[in-house]
Amino acid sequence: MRRIDCLSDSPTQKEILNNLNRDYTSNMFCSECGKEAAGKFCWNCGAPLQAGGGTQPAPAAAVPPTAAADWQNEIDYETLIRNSEVCDLLAKQKPATARMTGEQFGESFGKVLKSPVSLGPVMAIMQDVGGRMGIRTGKTRSERYRRPVGWVIVSALCALAKGGYKVQEVRQASDGCMLVCQIPSDMFSLAGQLLVTIQREREGASVHADTSIEGQLFDWGKSTRCLDQLFSGIGAGA
Repeated sequence: MRRIDCLSDSPTQKEILNNLNRDYTSNMFCSECGKEAAGKFCWNCGAPLQAGGGTQPAPAAAVPPTAAADWQNEIDYETLIRNSEVCDLLAKQKPATARMTGEQFGESFGKVLKSPVSLGPVMAIMQDVGGRMGIRTGKTRSERYRRPVGWVIVSALCALAKGGYKVQEVRQASDGCMLVCQIPSDMFSLAGQLLVTIQREREGASVHADTSIEGQLFDWGKSTRCLDQLFSGIGAGA
């Protein structure tokens, strides 16, 4: 999890992302001996490090869930997900049905056409090329809630889990957090990204969400459905 000073210091989510990607660094460790290292080879055991100077981060120790407490005013993501009551709420959230991914749909369509080329990898390449060309679609929505910030964060996490949106990264700030999530592919579009920023306010909390799907000009209502599901889930509560 990355930590930043204050979400309100940056005017937009994209600037927050750019600042984090540029400025954030972390201690890295050799995957063989566990020593902190950098470069191409470990200074301690000589083992080669990952290409590009990367190494494996030291594994984090497992932290047991904390006892149930008044979590509704808690703003720290790690503290929230270790709370036993919050863990129980999240465990109850299950996606309604398993959906066919965009890659699976492409493969099935290719079989119908008897295509000699697997369409799944072709679709991924087309999305990458389209993204590099600036082709993308997405939606933005913001709402305010007169509820404690911890309640809003947990409600958002429950809505994301129920909708099948995997949280890939959390960026913590002193006044809120940003959830970086994956929008799964389906027959309407390939995979995309959902950014959910939750910020404490004087009376409650605000939620700002952005969807982004690269390589497509239209997503046939997928972004709208994604945001509807997120905000209706937050409104309903955990």
